[in-house]
Amino acid sequence: MLDAKRMELPILLEYLAHSLGQEELVLSKGEALTLVFDEIRVHLEPDPETGHCYVYSVLCRLPASDAEQLAIFREVLSANNFGRGTGFASFSVDLAQNELLLEQSFAPEKTEPEALHALLSDFVNVVDLWQKRLPELGAQSADETEIGEHFIRA
Repeated sequence: MLDAKRMELPILLEYLAHSLGQEELVLSKGEALTLVFDEIRVHLEPDPETGHCYVYSVLCRLPASDAEQLAIFREVLSANNFGRGTGFASFSVDLAQNELLLEQSFAPEKTEPEALHALLSDFVNVVDLWQKRLPELGAQSADETEIGEHFIRA
């Protein structure tokens, strides 16, 4: 049960670190955190304007072909329908990077530590499903930056 005071993201991260067997999880100076679950990268990034925190993963690079992009967009938009193929996360496109993302947000002050752990677990499962499915539609691997010090293997 949440304390009477608001649950803040650093407190949630403390609980999450404990449940993942980590010493600590802290946001980088750029106010983000990247966790790696069996090679699946999940980024957490708070939005100070809304107070929400975004959880997202890069699923793939979009192909150059309009026909292949259309096939991908039809598939992911169909899966977005009532959250049936996304676990209630949403797809989005980063036009600057030409990447397809899966994203979800949560309000730290309304989120129990166990709920955040469950959200991340479900999210990773959905990312895994789509990272296996999208290459069949012509998508390219995301090839995110090499895992370095700012990544935490969970």
